[in-house]
Amino acid sequence: MKIAFDLDGVVADSFQQIRKRILEMKNFDILENLNSYSLVSQKLDYDESQKIIYDVIIKENRHIKMYPEAKDVLTELYEATNEPICFVTARPKEAKRATKRWLDRNLNVPYNIFFFNT
Repeated sequence: MKIAFDLDGVVADSFQQIRKRILEMKNFDILENLNSYSLVSQKLDYDESQKIIYDVIIKENRHIKMYPEAKDVLTELYEATNEPICFVTARPKEAKRATKRWLDRNLNVPYNIFFFNT
């Protein structure tokens, strides 16, 4: 059996960096009115939200933290199975290199990653 893990919000705490960026740019905390997965609000339009996500995930991904529990679970899973860890993501194709670098920095086990937004 193969199990795949999503990156953002499961393994990578990218939301905190996105939230921080919006707070710096707009002086607006998205948690105040967040009621869905969409970042679009009265103070943040679609294009702005996409640019922030792009910048955080591609240009500033060194600041994204891996959830400590995720690293432990993924390492234990690899040690128990000797199978590469599988990841899936809807990140844009432009994020492939940055995503692989982030995984290489944060995870010390073999992995495969599948991009579904390419």
